[in-house]
Amino acid sequence: MLGNLSADLGRLAQLREKSSIFFAVSTVLFDNGFQAVLLYRLSRALKRLRLPLLPAAIWRTAIFTTGADINPNADIGPGLVVSHGQALVVGGGIRIGRDCLLHHSVTLGAPTVERIAAVPTLGDRVIVGAGAQILGGVAIGDDAMIGAGSLVTFDVPAGGRVRAARAELQTSATTSSSTTSAQQEAQQETPERTGDD
Repeated sequence: MLGNLSADLGRLAQLREKSSIFFAVSTVLFDNGFQAVLLYRLSRALKRLRLPLLPAAIWRTAIFTTGADINPNADIGPGLVVSHGQALVVGGGIRIGRDCLLHHSVTLGAPTVERIAAVPTLGDRVIVGAGAQILGGVAIGDDAMIGAGSLVTFDVPAGGRVRAARAELQTSATTSSSTTSAQQEAQQETPERTGDD
């Protein structure tokens, strides 16, 4: 556990380009993403020792205090960085490799209750953007990048990039012209009525 935590803190320091003792102390005290990882590592270590209730209590404490739900049954390699843990969900049985980065509102889990054992596997150095969902028994290869807002239900090869469709700006002029075009098309398709009907 301590080796993994050291790697987690080291990876975070590397990403933020900081390496002082002050950074380490402030991270442990104030970074909710690191706190989520720390509490996950502790609950997983206690679960592996087959201690009753304590792992679940720490897991629930992590959810309450950090907003991140990382199941202690998940198998996560060293160097995990959670950026803003709020609304992060990592289900049980999921495997995550070394040096991965998970942003807020990420969901890694089963697609349905009926397929609860079908969970993703992430390789090493995978980056998962904010709001992305990776569902089902899919494999995400090493060095893959999953863009913000993506819904991934398929395998992604090593080095692969997935991105969600971009939002489209609609102004009142765009909306008005779209409405006018739709009205014109509807008028062309509707036969004219006379007063004799």
